[in-house]
Amino acid sequence: LRERGYSQTLLVARSFGRLTGLPVASNILVKQKETRRQMDLGRQERLSNVVGAYSVKHPEKVAGKRVLLLDDIITTGSTLNECKKTLIAAGAESCAAICFAATAKDHARRQDTPERNK
Repeated sequence: LRERGYSQTLLVARSFGRLTGLPVASNILVKQKETRRQMDLGRQERLSNVVGAYSVKHPEKVAGKRVLLLDDIITTGSTLNECKKTLIAAGAESCAAICFAATAKDHARRQDTPERNK
């Protein structure tokens, strides 16, 4: 959004919403603190960079609901994980995510972890 002036993920989410009939809300999660760009950081830095970075602007809109996050790319999952924790803490029943792409190096590493193979 900073560089392009628009969110390609939001454009895809709106199309997804029209196709599925699911409502799309783009003003629920808000960034409450500036963070460094994730793409400029290593794995451990990414994990700590986003801790506490988000808040839920309208908790009543997620209370008791199942939330689906859409994102363009996943590398370590740290941003999505932090968003999920924030939504659950605000009262969401559950939270899942769909990503359009995954970085090959980190994605392969996650596939080999013991937790993933259970």
